[in-house]
Amino acid sequence: THIMQLMIRYGQPKDRIVFVKLCVILARIAIKTTSWAADRICSDVIQYYESKVGPSGCNQFIAMRIYLVFLKTLPEELSKTSVGKKRSRSVSDALRKERSSILNKFSSTANFLANTKPQNATVAVLRALIFKAALSWKEMSLAKNIGEALSFLNCPILDLAAQDVALFWNVDNDVAESVRDSASALIASACDEYRFICESLRPSAKSK
Repeated sequence: THIMQLMIRYGQPKDRIVFVKLCVILARIAIKTTSWAADRICSDVIQYYESKVGPSGCNQFIAMRIYLVFLKTLPEELSKTSVGKKRSRSVSDALRKERSSILNKFSSTANFLANTKPQNATVAVLRALIFKAALSWKEMSLAKNIGEALSFLNCPILDLAAQDVALFWNVDNDVAESVRDSASALIASACDEYRFICESLRPSAKSK
């Protein structure tokens, strides 16, 4: 809980270096702590920060930034954190099962931000972060097959990414470029995976 409280204190973009370190620490704690139910990690963190929104806590955008960076970091740290095979499998299985609901959370958050007024740099940075987090979760598929690839291509977050590529296409500043690049990277990754799987299913020349 102390780490989670510190993340609120250092949740501003100006404290990015400290904040990212804290996210990595929390992700590793979550992965290693066997008493923390693997299928509760994501929901516990999201609910904790959403409950802290208010005059005595943090504003809504800071809360979003915290849980989005954490969710982006968690799958990335899973392969880097030294932990027993049983716990590693438990967390990995839980994240794979949660992928759909987490992607839906990203989509609902992106929709909320798209309808937020005014559309300022803070909102745009969060939109870019959503696409980066979704790219991290794309790898948490239950199986690398055509069904999974198609499922991801049809995920609402891909539609929102396409909309943001178009929206920021002719906007020339660093924030717009970040949104455009992160959205484009997500779309390209999904398309590349689908193409790779399709090509792997084609009969080889030797089998003809």
